[in-house]
Amino acid sequence: MTSSEKPGPNKLMNLFKKKKSDTPETDEASATTPKEPEVPKVPFRTLFRYATSFDYALMAAGAVCACVNGVSQPVMST
Repeated sequence: MTSSEKPGPNKLMNLFKKKKSDTPETDEASATTPKEPEVPKVPFRTLFRYATSFDYALMAAGAVCACVNGVSQPVMST
């Protein structure tokens, strides 16, 4: 491929832009699309209400492994 055959940066950026035909009109979309019900916010503590001791052990092991991974990253880069 020669340099004259390569697409320019403006052509490449246009690939990612939405076309007007891709977006539905607001009047039609609001009339036909049902609104999703709002999901109630849940406090952080209630997320783990039904967690077992095995679940807590897995979360602790994951946290320790994540810390070991973070500490070992500088060692691997040398």
